[in-house]
Amino acid sequence: MKNTIILTISALIEKGAGFAFISLMAYNFGKLEVGQYSYFFAMANILFLLFNVGGDIYNIKFSTSNRNINTAFNMIITKLLLFLVVIFSLSFFDNSPQMLILLLSFFLESIISIIRSYLFIKRKFKAQSFYLIFEKVIFITLLFLAIFSFKKTIFLYFAFVISKLLTICFYFFKEELKLNRKNIIFDKTIIKDYMSNSWSYVLHALLVILFVKMGILSLKFFDIPFEDIAIYSSSSNLIIACLILPDVLFKQYYPTVTKYMQNKNNQLLEKLTKKIQFSSTIFSFITVTTLALFSKEIIILIFSNTFIDAVKVLIILSSILITRFPLRIYSAILASSDYNYYRLIASISCASLSLVLNLILIPKWGLDGAIYSTIITEFFLYTLYKYFSMKIIKTNFFSIHELFMFLQIAIIISIFLTKEIPFSLKFAYITAVLSTLVIFRRKIKLLLTY
Repeated sequence: MKNTIILTISALIEKGAGFAFISLMAYNFGKLEVGQYSYFFAMANILFLLFNVGGDIYNIKFSTSNRNINTAFNMIITKLLLFLVVIFSLSFFDNSPQMLILLLSFFLESIISIIRSYLFIKRKFKAQSFYLIFEKVIFITLLFLAIFSFKKTIFLYFAFVISKLLTICFYFFKEELKLNRKNIIFDKTIIKDYMSNSWSYVLHALLVILFVKMGILSLKFFDIPFEDIAIYSSSSNLIIACLILPDVLFKQYYPTVTKYMQNKNNQLLEKLTKKIQFSSTIFSFITVTTLALFSKEIIILIFSNTFIDAVKVLIILSSILITRFPLRIYSAILASSDYNYYRLIASISCASLSLVLNLILIPKWGLDGAIYSTIITEFFLYTLYKYFSMKIIKTNFFSIHELFMFLQIAIIISIFLTKEIPFSLKFAYITAVLSTLVIFRRKIKLLLTY
């Protein structure tokens, strides 16, 4: 429970910093700049996966059996070489300074990912949270300096790079890492193993981010105005922000799932899976209902009144969270097993489906087409993940968790069709949720202990 709170707070600060960026841009520069940023960020995020070498999940797995300074050094060298290749290739197509700055920021994030993986392996959750908070405090400080001093969006982008660079320097200073040349050697074997064993993780992450960002890319491809892209991205970013809790829980139970998978302890794995399914159902219900009920207040607070059109979009897209919460345990099972290619199959299928749906629906319905494509793809992804995980552990394909999904869908539809939700109803809902959390806090504490 303590680790959950620490990681959740740090994750909230991380997401809050991201929204501080978009919010300041929305209030000071409008929907056009937000739409352009969303497109640049989507492209940079996709290219980032080409030099991130599998991300946190693969880094944890690789570092677990190769935990030393020389391994980390060669992991960094690998990412640097791949980053230079990506930058060189991109120079022939797009030299926009915003894109280059974001890519440099993502490269620094890939280095921080290695640091984060080592901290997670050692279960230094407090240290990881400390460095993340340090980075975001610097980031937000730089944002305000840029807004009040320079009045140009390009300086907002530089805040990403400077904050991450200072965090990396601070980590080496605080941890007092003494780098000895004898312990740091350019090792082709480590680099080869690191890259060759990561391809499925890279491809899976690439396909996942493709269908997540497919809406933005497709809208831009069909010349939908940046203002509409801003409406879509503002809502989808809020949905992604709500995935803090399942991501925090995932980071805690993923090492345990990996251990059970390696030891082939299916009995304990099944027990853990049921526990996570139960907690996912509860928290997804609370999160989805809260987001849909307070969609208007959230949009206006973060993005200003000019984004009021995003309210209905946010209500509809909140249905994505219904599947994203329980999906994480299935992802953990597949990622830690010898059947990681199932995730690859699911990613290819969903990326293909998303592409086809966007190509068909966006020319016909514009922004609404991108929304429908996203929702259909997300539910298809959940179905595939659960089906493939059933091949590893025995679970009912249709269970009480799916019944709660239908209930959540019904709630979303009701809120969407209602013109205005009375404040008294919202207040009663919040009171009931907070009271429940207080009354059952001990059971919740046990539920969040893995």
